[in-house]
Amino acid sequence: PAREEDVWGVSGADLAQALRHPQVAFIPTLAEAASYLLKTLRAGNVLLVMGAGDVNTVGESVLGELRKASNVL
Repeated sequence: PAREEDVWGVSGADLAQALRHPQVAFIPTLAEAASYLLKTLRAGNVLLVMGAGDVNTVGESVLGELRKASNVL
C-alpha cells in the first residue's frame, strides 16, 4: 500500500491476477516498474500513470531516461 491503511486486504498482486489479461503485470517496486516500462514501451505508445503515493515518480523516471536516450530536451 501507499501511505494509507489497507482496509480491504487486497494487494496489487491480487488485482493483477484477477484481471487475467496477458498485458497486465504486477511489478512490486517503482524502480522495477520504471525499468519494465523502459524495456516495453515503443514509439507511439502512451504512458498514463495513476495511483497513490509516489507513483508519479515512475513516469518522471521513464521520461527522464527516454530524454537521455534520444537527446531530447
